[in-house]
Amino acid sequence: MVEVKRHSINLVAIGRQNPQIINADWLKVNNVVPLNVSPFKELFAQEKSFSKFVSTPVFANLVLGPIEFVVDQERFLITDTAINEWNDTRIFEISEKYFSVLCHTPIRLVGINMVANLTFSDPREDSGFQELFLPKEARVFSAIASKDVNASAAIRYLYPNGSGRLTLGLGELRQKEKIERMVHLNYEFDFKGWPNFKSELKQVPKVGEYWNGVLNQLLRIFEK
Repeated sequence: MVEVKRHSINLVAIGRQNPQIINADWLKVNNVVPLNVSPFKELFAQEKSFSKFVSTPVFANLVLGPIEFVVDQERFLITDTAINEWNDTRIFEISEKYFSVLCHTPIRLVGINMVANLTFSDPREDSGFQELFLPKEARVFSAIASKDVNASAAIRYLYPNGSGRLTLGLGELRQKEKIERMVHLNYEFDFKGWPNFKSELKQVPKVGEYWNGVLNQLLRIFEK
């Protein structure tokens, strides 16, 4: 039986960023993070609110509990690793506030990535799930003269319920204590101004429902 667990969700904005702006005090002073809710309420009550902070002229990395910021000269990335539902996260609220302060940041592309972790009971089960993306009768195997592969895959297509684009991704098999793979759905849209940015973020619950449906359907097909 495949165990499915929501792993993380992130938002990435591609454009020209200024990594040196971000730090814990700046987020606090500008009310970018909600200081009256967990985990920020507890974190900022401590003498040191963050567990990691690295800043150079071209890169910044700040970790506040389950929320991580990574900013370089071309991208802003915020990730939440403590989620129950895809829209049960503060990262979109934080992103809106971040860019409301830095509203002149040139952005051209935004992506929202929803990552799930699959745990398999044995290697055969994982192999069977991989075949949903790369069947054993695929012609590529005759070219490489092997069917014993650890495949990753990316399928790109238009979002059927809106103007965005989707990428369905299968990560490589990881075998340590458990037999696991990451699968993700990325919702991507072109930046057309801040009103459009906020409007697209409102699509996240619907995209999350769509992703849940895709995952459930993949498991139904796999278990037949």
